[in-house]
Amino acid sequence: MRLLAALLALLLFLMTGCELGPTHYWYHPARTLEQAKADCELCEERARADEDAAKDRQDKTTPEVERGAHYIFEGCMESKGYFKLRDFRLPSEVRKKNYSLGGVAGR
Repeated sequence: MRLLAALLALLLFLMTGCELGPTHYWYHPARTLEQAKADCELCEERARADEDAAKDRQDKTTPEVERGAHYIFEGCMESKGYFKLRDFRLPSEVRKKNYSLGGVAGR
């Protein structure tokens, strides 16, 4: 019984630390959700292509390579006029979509 209680307590502790969605969304006030999704997918493709090229040069994946892809993605989104907003900062009328490198939001 004690073991079961300990396992349940551990499970509860682990579940409270898990996030259910992205910590932020990329938002551009003049873009629809469809436009934001297309921009996000393009930026993800660019970041992944650069990550793959870096892996080929190094013949392995390193934390630096993975961080580099994230920075390329962020730079790409920022160059298109997007900025990061936490969920509670988004206008109430926007729709959202989650992606591996973050979420996007649009009208």
